[in-house]
Amino acid sequence: MLAFVLAIGMSFAFTSEAPGDLVLEIDGVLYQSPIDCQGQGENCTARISIDGDVLEVQVLRETANGDYVDAKTGVPSTTVYPFSSLTEVTP
Repeated sequence: MLAFVLAIGMSFAFTSEAPGDLVLEIDGVLYQSPIDCQGQGENCTARISIDGDVLEVQVLRETANGDYVDAKTGVPSTTVYPFSSLTEVTP
């Protein structure tokens, strides 16, 4: 019974990405961006806390052909998000 419950829970742990999705790439793994990059102007970056260190990671926007480009924003985010709160995405 426990295995069944865990299998269902894991099915929700990974989500697919659709064109236009905002993602972060950390150590070669894609995660859903915790922030929404709106507007133009400067590079949109997310601040992620990993083992006590705060990393500033470029947010990427998926294009229609499956490539990624740097997302832009008009209002930078200063919030620091814990790495444990990120959700991994599958290609």
